[in-house]
Amino acid sequence: MGDKKCVKGVQRQVKAGAWNWYKRILCLVCMVSAVCVLPKMQGIIFPPDEYGYWTNAAAMTGHDWTGVNALNPYYAFGYSLLLAPILRVVEALQKTGLLPIAETMTVAYRIAIAVNILLALFHGMLLGRILRRLFAKAEEKRLVLISLIGAFYPSVLVYMQYTLSEVLLNLMFLIIVWRLLCYQENPGRKNAVLLALAAGVMYLVHMRSVGIWAALGIVILANVFCSGRMVQKSGTEEEKNEEEQTRQNCTKQSAWIFLLLSIMIFAGAEVGKRWMQAAVYGDTALAIMSVNDYGGQFGKLSRLLTFSGCLDLTISCAGKLFYLGNTSFGLFYFALFFVWKRAKRFFQELWKAIRERNGSAVFAEDGFWAFLLLAVVFHFLISAVGLMGNGRIDAILYGRYNETLMPLCICLGLVEMLRETGLWRKAVYILVLHGALMGAVGWYVQTKGVTDYLPDFAIGIACAAGQRPEQIRQILNAPYLTGSVGILLLVWLVAGVQRKKVRFVALSVLAVTYLGMAVQITRTNILPHQADNSGDRQIAATIRQLQEKDPERRLYLLHSDWNEYADTLQFFLPEKQIEVIPEEKTDLFSMEENALLVTYREDDREEALKLLYQVTESSWHLNLHYNKETGGEEE
Repeated sequence: MGDKKCVKGVQRQVKAGAWNWYKRILCLVCMVSAVCVLPKMQGIIFPPDEYGYWTNAAAMTGHDWTGVNALNPYYAFGYSLLLAPILRVVEALQKTGLLPIAETMTVAYRIAIAVNILLALFHGMLLGRILRRLFAKAEEKRLVLISLIGAFYPSVLVYMQYTLSEVLLNLMFLIIVWRLLCYQENPGRKNAVLLALAAGVMYLVHMRSVGIWAALGIVILANVFCSGRMVQKSGTEEEKNEEEQTRQNCTKQSAWIFLLLSIMIFAGAEVGKRWMQAAVYGDTALAIMSVNDYGGQFGKLSRLLTFSGCLDLTISCAGKLFYLGNTSFGLFYFALFFVWKRAKRFFQELWKAIRERNGSAVFAEDGFWAFLLLAVVFHFLISAVGLMGNGRIDAILYGRYNETLMPLCICLGLVEMLRETGLWRKAVYILVLHGALMGAVGWYVQTKGVTDYLPDFAIGIACAAGQRPEQIRQILNAPYLTGSVGILLLVWLVAGVQRKKVRFVALSVLAVTYLGMAVQITRTNILPHQADNSGDRQIAATIRQLQEKDPERRLYLLHSDWNEYADTLQFFLPEKQIEVIPEEKTDLFSMEENALLVTYREDDREEALKLLYQVTESSWHLNLHYNKETGGEEE
């Protein structure tokens, strides 16, 4: 008896040791990211998305950016609730003289990135905890490596270096997953309330998560028709029936609580959205503001009634499936196999329970897998419909909206590879599917003449495709080749080779590969743009100095097709109001002599403007035009 206790104690120490190393590695990566990246951060480089979240925070703290906001669509305000306190704190420091006004927004931006790094750390910790809960009997070292691979998925580490909502969405999704696991074990009121709150917060952060909310609601309401028991317990038949009846009553009450609370949160979110739109965007044209709202999507749904609309949706789905399969080296496909095998029993038994009305017993873990499957499908379709027919190659591939689910899916795909037989047959199917998806997207791109490509929206293939590919085929062919080779190597090393040491090395190499991809994307997609921001900061500093000497100077922005640099200028001048001159206005001689006029560096009217103004200062993106003399004094 004493020997058994000793063995169990040693096993617990081994498990704790493995997961302690996991936590240390995550902390180390986050610390290194903070030390290496934060000092180089200047401000937003992903407009209008980053600006959209900051403009909500600015409105919450009393700033008026409506002039520039009129150029941008609506962005949800959930993530802005984190940014607003940061903005309030740095402005308080500036007012007390502890922080120069020119550094206010840069410091705020760096604090926001630091918060994102903490969110990514919590995301990794929770991912490991979920996998331990799901696969309690798995080998600890292998599970730790699988968790690291999911935590190091490139989009997690890259998007945490922008003030975007992605890292918060990743964390909120895992919180929902964790609370659902708790709910399936104990479908009480507390867990129902926490699930509704988590889903509601995720919806406030980004409206596309309504698909995850819907999937959660379907599974919880489906439990009303099922007993949902986890295991058969000992006891007399009467005791079992009594316990089952109690559980069913509790499940029904919890389901109603979840439904009613969800409706209340959704209604409150809509009211908050209307108030925020009025406060932030003012008289912005509805056609512009509704691009990211429901109003901008209903028109796309009507297109599905036409052949061209159905073709656009099909290619949009194909491109995103290709992207997710490629950036995960096929693990996303394996995850779909894994989840479907476990979810289909839930749907079968649910249909049987509804048809026979006998409260058929469905194991609770089946409901969990059904939620994951529905969440992936709904989330995927929302992104596919929202981005169909966009006219850009990266919009066809667009992984960002679906990568919220990818860390967990990658881990499940690895579990599938390590557990199942017939992997080479599945690998062949996957490669054929992968090639067909690439061929369909390539045909569509060539037929429609789609040429525009922004690597920031398809970062998972940025390393293979490059920053600015010379040929359209390179955007698809290079990632396809590297992804296909990765799929074959992964199947061979992780699943085909039976030696544990080889598997351990293969998993370690994949984790390092993901980490290396994130580092490379940071070097090519983030840091160069942050360096470009220094010139825009200097333009903002010059404007501030000129207006301090002559407060009567008015600041104008001459609008053109590229309005994202207007966002950057407003970000660096939070206390200023920028008056936007419409693009069609050609009579610039009527402006006051002491006006400050900002234009885009490549504007067609630049040569004429240089004749109107004595001084032109330039940054990488902007030109500032002004006259030296105001009110008889020379600047």
